[in-house]
This record gives sequence, C-alpha cells and structure tokens, in this order.
Amino acid sequence: MSCPRTHLYFSPLPRTAVNRHPHVLLVGSHQPRLLKSLEGWPKQWSGARNFLIRFAGASAQDLARLPADAFDLVVVGVEAQPVNNELIGQLVRVARQGLISLR
Repeated sequence: MSCPRTHLYFSPLPRTAVNRHPHVLLVGSHQPRLLKSLEGWPKQWSGARNFLIRFAGASAQDLARLPADAFDLVVVGVEAQPVNNELIGQLVRVARQGLISLR
C-alpha cells in the first residue's frame, strides 16, 4: 500500500545553537502547503520566535544561487521529486542544522 502524502519528520535542533529567529528555506512551488508544514513547530521553545522564511524553486540550479550555511532549517516539498544527488548536495550545502526528511 502506498501513501500519496509525504510525511515530514522534524529533527530536534540543539538548544544551545538555536537562533532567536531561525532562518527557514521552503523549497517547492506550493507555498501555502509548505508554510502549513511549519505549523505548531517547535512547541518546546519558551518565548516568541519569528521564522525568517525564504522560498526557492525545487531544482538544484535554484539552490546553487544561495549562500552556504545560510539556513537553520530546510523544508522540501513534494515538487522536488525525483530527489537526485545534485539536489541533495545543494540542500546540505545551504542548511546549517540539517534537513527535514521526506518519507
């Protein structure tokens, strides 16, 4: 049985390295769905947090223009299919903490 929806699993960010206003990169073309994936996260932080959000296309060429280690968190939409080595390399290059896995 296949699941048509992509499940996103958030990896916890270390408390010591958390920026007060984390930079988030949303990769894909359906912006409302990407924003909804951030809803309710993270719940364990005390105080107010503002996400500084930037959108990018779902291709490696779009990500190549971004600086290295510029984002605390990267959300990848289903538009990035198929995920190839070049795209993963660009995502790892721009993300400081890591990626949200697509499963």
